[in-house]
Amino acid sequence: MKAQVLYGINQLKFEENYKNPEIKTGEALVKVKACGVCGSDIDRVLKNGTYHFPTIIGHEFSGEVIETADQENRGWIGKRVSVFPLIPCRNCSSCLKGDYQLCEKYNYLGSRCDGGFAEYVAVPVWNLIEIPEGISFEAAAMLEPCSVALHSLKKAGSLLGKKVLITGSGTIASILAQVSVAGGASKTVITARNKEKLAYIKERVNVEICSFESLNDTFDVVIEGTGISSVIETAISHTVRQGCVVLLGNPSEDVTLQRAIFWQILRKELKFIGTWNSSFGIMGKDDWLDVFCLLRNKKINLESLITHKLKLENLLDGILLMKNKSELSNKVMVVYE
Repeated sequence: MKAQVLYGINQLKFEENYKNPEIKTGEALVKVKACGVCGSDIDRVLKNGTYHFPTIIGHEFSGEVIETADQENRGWIGKRVSVFPLIPCRNCSSCLKGDYQLCEKYNYLGSRCDGGFAEYVAVPVWNLIEIPEGISFEAAAMLEPCSVALHSLKKAGSLLGKKVLITGSGTIASILAQVSVAGGASKTVITARNKEKLAYIKERVNVEICSFESLNDTFDVVIEGTGISSVIETAISHTVRQGCVVLLGNPSEDVTLQRAIFWQILRKELKFIGTWNSSFGIMGKDDWLDVFCLLRNKKINLESLITHKLKLENLLDGILLMKNKSELSNKVMVVYE
């Protein structure tokens, strides 16, 4: 099969005859149709690597089931699917409560085991979710980042009538904007340094945009999407008393707070909430099913956030484009023939 194989840091190689995955008991073979490039994929290729080499990265993907290892799962064959990339142990204390995203012994497609930047992927049947009619493979490949965004907003409770601030201008921020509006927020504002990206989001979502310096309002809910100390301080300063700050952004370095900012957390009685991944597999708190509901009801439009569609062999071009910011990009997507 064709695959992009990571043999080491900065050693991504396009293979035309890489070995096909073998499916084990409980698994299905998925023919990939679309796979999004996540910001974390940039670091995996160029900076940090993965847990072992060689690895096929890519965790935001959709496709079609073409085979199953077990007779009882053959009903999946031919179905269009998206894939929850976190493979939980389903035995630890978190899993037994249905909090699979908090599994203590998880595996992960695209980092700890092979993922979607290949023609075929072996996926546990448990991790499959059927794509409803009318939703494209490209939109379904964005289910993972959209579910992460929705999960973080749910942490803040109902958004109805509330003012929401989103920090950052990446793909997750643009999705957060759509979901915040769909959730009934009275006002949604995105703040970031990249004015071009802010203008791009503004064209696609009915939200307000501004730079960090021009923020002059306070908000009931702040979704902090950068993991940068100075931006976290901005978030705290612009949260109302007894408001909520949801920490979503992954920090690239140590996070520190000025003493005066820390005092605000105490004296405003702010609620700080961490968020991680998304909920899946439990009726009533399945973020993935909720995203499908938003898509079916046309409350969000994920395809409008795709700026680049590439062939598999051009994956590195997309990664370098995102890293070097040589042109405006939001979601870069590998689309398979």
